[in-house]
Amino acid sequence: MIMAEIKGKNLGISLLKILSTTLILFMHYQQMTGLRFNNFINFYQGGGVVHNIVELFFIISGFLTFKYIKIIKNQQLSFKDFYIKKFLRFYPHITISIVVYLIIIYICKVVFGIFSNKPITIFNFIIASLGVQRWGLFQDPVYNNPMYYVSILMFCYIVFYFICYLSNRLSINENYMFLFVIMIGLYIFKQKINFLFINENLYRGYIAFFLGIILPNLNNKKNNNMFLIIAIFLTIYSYFTNDKNESYYLCTFVIYPLLVLYFVNYRFHFEIVKNIITILDKYSFYTYVWHSIYLIVYIYIFHLPSNWYMMLVSAVLCWGLGAGYCHFVGKKINGIVNEL
Repeated sequence: MIMAEIKGKNLGISLLKILSTTLILFMHYQQMTGLRFNNFINFYQGGGVVHNIVELFFIISGFLTFKYIKIIKNQQLSFKDFYIKKFLRFYPHITISIVVYLIIIYICKVVFGIFSNKPITIFNFIIASLGVQRWGLFQDPVYNNPMYYVSILMFCYIVFYFICYLSNRLSINENYMFLFVIMIGLYIFKQKINFLFINENLYRGYIAFFLGIILPNLNNKKNNNMFLIIAIFLTIYSYFTNDKNESYYLCTFVIYPLLVLYFVNYRFHFEIVKNIITILDKYSFYTYVWHSIYLIVYIYIFHLPSNWYMMLVSAVLCWGLGAGYCHFVGKKINGIVNEL
């Protein structure tokens, strides 16, 4: 079955986003605290599917962007409307998080004498707030660092729109152009190229985001269980390979796509499960936005211990922080944006 258009929310994809967000929380907790497990999976630099989990986010984003191809090619959506809608979905919230991040960094500088090497400037604030910090135009100020994902994603949206536009004007199948962008990404990855718009940051979007856009063409419900079996087998294998490049290729081109194809067709039978997934999905983006700031406070202000128990507690608190922001701030901002 070729999925011509993906309408509304897909609970399987929502669940996959929730699980991926939680793995990101574990990974960054270990990264920032230095916690390591001797007899358990390390989520940071532990290899396997967790180490490359951001690629899964890009694939999911590409998969969900597929539905815009027909609309853009039919000239029913201008670039301004397409891009501004995406920008306003992310950046009011990200800008607020960056303001809070800089306040905390300033407090840490003045009170604790740390982060002295992190300059706080209006110019850097503007770069981060506009989401261009990873495009190669300027040096990345690394304000609320996980937001680099959104910066790369926004650039991929620009490339995506103009590919759809050109494919229509030139009467070329857009999938050939998407594959070409993936090839460019692989070349950058292999050659370690670092130029404007062609660099070691954007290649991740070039590969995984555009792979996600092609993926709906391969969607087939009949093979759903087989997708899961192969994904589980290769996930186990990925933890036993010491080659980081092999692990990257395996996860990005095989395991993650198989997981997306499995989850998109999974059907949930219990209403309570559907409701929980729907609620957590609303919080997932905000949880991602705020988790790094939480960890800075956790580590550098409160000096709390790091262990597996506190890692789980921190993950729950981050989800709570995302939920609180969504209800008390996020919904109000989204309401204002929707009226523009």
